[in-house]
Amino acid sequence: MAANTTHIGQVDEGNIRLLLALAECMKTPLLKASRTAELARMTKDFTKIEDIEFVSDMGIDLIESYILSLKMQLAGDAMPLESVSLSATLHDVAHTLQKMDTSTSFDIELHIAGKYGPIMAHPKGLQTALLNIGKVLMNTHSEREGKERAILTLAARRTQRGIAAGIFTNIDGLDAKTFARARKLYGSAAQPLPQLTFESGAGIFIADSLLQSMESHLRVSHYKKLTGLAATFLPSQQLSLV
Repeated sequence: MAANTTHIGQVDEGNIRLLLALAECMKTPLLKASRTAELARMTKDFTKIEDIEFVSDMGIDLIESYILSLKMQLAGDAMPLESVSLSATLHDVAHTLQKMDTSTSFDIELHIAGKYGPIMAHPKGLQTALLNIGKVLMNTHSEREGKERAILTLAARRTQRGIAAGIFTNIDGLDAKTFARARKLYGSAAQPLPQLTFESGAGIFIADSLLQSMESHLRVSHYKKLTGLAATFLPSQQLSLV
């Protein structure tokens, strides 16, 4: 199964919107980092250096995600999908998110319903998309500071259309209609998806772009009593990879 053929005009239009969302997402954190660095120089108090490093790492990760998305779109049919272990990818993403949760304020769980073989995907693109989703959901809870302990569940299950995988959390207000509206607004609105994040949500839309290059797309989904974002993939016929 080959990736979708993409025309240069389509890449330009879609990625201008992604770039605008990325710039909007980075603007406030970079300004905060700049002021923190200036204050540190004036007061000789460098205890906030970790905050600057966090913002820098976040920005680099987002930019690299955007670049990967652009490369995958430009590659088109020249980028064949591969047989990828979804279980291993979800495990790696969960481990990375756990390392990011330095305050141990999240219950990060991995649920894989049933046994199945690999899926057709782009290995790096799939991992990057899932990480972007997880980071935005973690930031959602940080923004809201609710009393309820945050839950982050990475889950996979078989459906009639293929194998679905996503990340789910205990938030309210996110549904298919609001997400469809956000798809039209990102890049032009500062907060296209306020039900999920008070920022531009660049990580979510870059993840969606990555998944579209893998003949899939993000959708609002539910897992048990949790709400989140998921995508569906076709099973691979190469059963040798587990």
